[in-house]
Amino acid sequence: MAEFKCPLSRRMFLMAMAAPIAASCEFATIKGEVEDGAVFDLNDPEFEALQAEGGMACLSVGVVELILVRSGDEVIAFDRFCPHNLLDMGPCAENPLPAVWDAQTKQLTCRWHTTVFDEDGDVVEGPSPSGIQRYLVNFDSASGLGEVLLEGMAE
Repeated sequence: MAEFKCPLSRRMFLMAMAAPIAASCEFATIKGEVEDGAVFDLNDPEFEALQAEGGMACLSVGVVELILVRSGDEVIAFDRFCPHNLLDMGPCAENPLPAVWDAQTKQLTCRWHTTVFDEDGDVVEGPSPSGIQRYLVNFDSASGLGEVLLEGMAE
């Protein structure tokens, strides 16, 4: 008997299967149930992509999954999953279609179904029913050190 090999990772398969169910659910706003924030360092190989304009990296803070984007002298933090089908937009190793940042328009495009989000996380165009959460980030471009703050989420 021939062995079937799935082209998707187990994680991507499970996310795709859960998306229709999750799309019909309402999610609670994350408050004190996770850490208040996370520190990142552009000198760390995990975040070195953020040294360049438009560079992106993934960051997990408790149960919150983030995508970090370098825009000029700042780093912007967004929810990593597109509200359209809850597909991962992060530039992580397993993701075949990471989002793209346009430095000119300051817009993030989810490549799964082409939803475009502005720098505040609001939908510009595409099928997503809502925007993505943007989080506050304190970033020092001179040192390359930054902190994502979850407690005082940007609205």
